[in-house]
Amino acid sequence: MNKNRVKENLIVVVVGIIVLLVLSNLATFRGAVAFVVGVFIPVTYGFIIAYILRGPFNFLRDKALRYKGDGTYFDKLKPVLALLLSYTLFIGFVVVLLMIVVPQIWESINTLVPEIQKQYIIAEEYVEQLLIELNLTVPEIWVQIEATWQQLLGIVTGWLSSLIPSLMNWIFSITSSVINMVIALVFSVYFLLGKETLGRQVKQVTYAIFREKTATYLVHVKTVVDKAFSGFIAGQLLESCIVGFLCSIGMTIFNFPYVMLVSVIIGVTNIVPMVGPWIGTIPASFIILMADITDPMKVVWFILFIVVLQQLESNLIYPRVVGSSLGLPGFWVMFAITIGGNLLGLIGIILGVPSAAAIYKLSREATYNRLKAKQLKIE
Repeated sequence: MNKNRVKENLIVVVVGIIVLLVLSNLATFRGAVAFVVGVFIPVTYGFIIAYILRGPFNFLRDKALRYKGDGTYFDKLKPVLALLLSYTLFIGFVVVLLMIVVPQIWESINTLVPEIQKQYIIAEEYVEQLLIELNLTVPEIWVQIEATWQQLLGIVTGWLSSLIPSLMNWIFSITSSVINMVIALVFSVYFLLGKETLGRQVKQVTYAIFREKTATYLVHVKTVVDKAFSGFIAGQLLESCIVGFLCSIGMTIFNFPYVMLVSVIIGVTNIVPMVGPWIGTIPASFIILMADITDPMKVVWFILFIVVLQQLESNLIYPRVVGSSLGLPGFWVMFAITIGGNLLGLIGIILGVPSAAAIYKLSREATYNRLKAKQLKIE
């Protein structure tokens, strides 16, 4: 057995041991991740902001302003102008979204909570009247159903009542430290303006440490991972906004209640691939039912509307917006969602898919290269 084979087997064993330790100590792993993120909060937030704004920044700098890098005074101002425009658009979008969406969601929740209680009383009186007309006593099963229904109402009402406060607490927890946010913005500016220089320095260090063949492969891995994450995150966010917007238009046309609240739920849950839309349909259908419990057909029509919307999203919007940047079969998407959710919760679900897409592409490349080296062709 040659040295390369020993080295490959050793790497496989070490990776296997690391994966086994992580899976057997999930609580410790989560705590370690939370600690590292907590220490590097400004840098982490700055990197996330820069990663989100990288696409608009590149478009404004290279396409709109046509930056050439020729060293002239006006050309040097183009990256700075693109940076200012990117941040202005980003902050303006967030402010407008909060000003339009949050008040309407809050109003919908304040209307929906008493409506749930009202519809429950109507349903209870209807059943009691029906039992009296049929000369029947209230069976024990109905008592159990009623108790279960009251518990369900309490859970849903509590969830709806705490939705906006929880959202605001989450927002305030992110922005609780003004200093950290200012530092994060400064880091994001440096990341955006110096990303080419930073990338070149990392590449130089990589080639200085590793052999040329290994360094070239590591640079290729970085390119694949970056493409998978940037394409997925940008595409998924844009697609969720489009789906939420189309949902609000459709609900307005078909006169469904609580348009803004339901559209936000459908749009936000659509960030999670495959299962997200159907997860959002469950609470959305319940909200539609609570608007008028005597008209359950409205829920049926709403579910049919969501099915049509998801077909439109799957066959037209998703391929064009997210495109082939994912390139991951459905089985591995579900696998990534399951493993990512168990490891890091919601963040793991969202980030697990592009991670799996990158691993899948690199594994395919390695497999085909080995088959080619062995001169094997497997159909």
